[in-house]
Amino acid sequence: MPSLKIKRGSRSQIDAAASSGSLNAGEPYLITDESRIAIGTSTTAYTAFAKQTETGFSASFPFYKASGVSDTIALVSGTYLPFFDSSGSAKNILLTT
Repeated sequence: MPSLKIKRGSRSQIDAAASSGSLNAGEPYLITDESRIAIGTSTTAYTAFAKQTETGFSASFPFYKASGVSDTIALVSGTYLPFFDSSGSAKNILLTT
């Protein structure tokens, strides 16, 4: 089975590689001291990606309970979203991003 090799190093090591023009566009990097993935965008730059816990995903919207009463729900990643099926039975769905 083929394997994927990902270069890894601390943020300061990857910054030093960018300063010296040693990165490759499209190459993945693991920033080890932050447990974060980055992708080279040129020989001197990269984009580091946010962790799921940093995305700050949340939203509120109206919904209707099985009884027809309107309510509001706040959605936050990692929490359960109440859902009522056609028979009116309550279910919980885990929200992920």
